[in-house]
Amino acid sequence: MLAVLARAAGLLFFASGFVTGDIAEAKGFIMGAIIMFHIVMTMEANIVLKQVNALIEGGYYPNKAEFVEDAISAFFELRKDMKIASVIELYKKEEISISKAAELAGLDMEEMKRVLVGEGVGIKRGFTKDRRTAASELSGMV
Repeated sequence: MLAVLARAAGLLFFASGFVTGDIAEAKGFIMGAIIMFHIVMTMEANIVLKQVNALIEGGYYPNKAEFVEDAISAFFELRKDMKIASVIELYKKEEISISKAAELAGLDMEEMKRVLVGEGVGIKRGFTKDRRTAASELSGMV
C-alpha cells in the first residue's frame, strides 16, 4: 500500500513539474495523476484477490470467509493497539461488558479499567444493551 501511495505521489510530483502556471493545465495533470492512482490501486487490489483465490484453490483455506477471519485475527495480533481500540468502541456502544472487553483485549479486569479511564471512557455498571433488552422481555412475560 505504501508503495502504491509513493507511486501516486511521484506521479503528482512529476505532473506538477510540467505546470507552467496555467490553472487548467495543472488541473489536467492532477486529474491524470488521480486516474493513474486509481488504475494502480485497482491493479494492486486485483493481485491481492488473485493471491487470496490462489490460497483457496490450493486448499490452504476452505473459503474466503475463513481467510478473512484468519487475516483479521493476524491483524489484531500484530496491531494490539487496534485490538484494544476495537474493544473500547464495542464497550462504548454497550455491545460488550467490561469482562468481555478485558477478555478480547487480552487484559485483566483492572488493566482494562485503567485503559478505559485513560481513554476517557466511563466505567459502566449493570447490563449491556443486549442483556437489558433480554431482561425487559423476560419481565414482560411474567
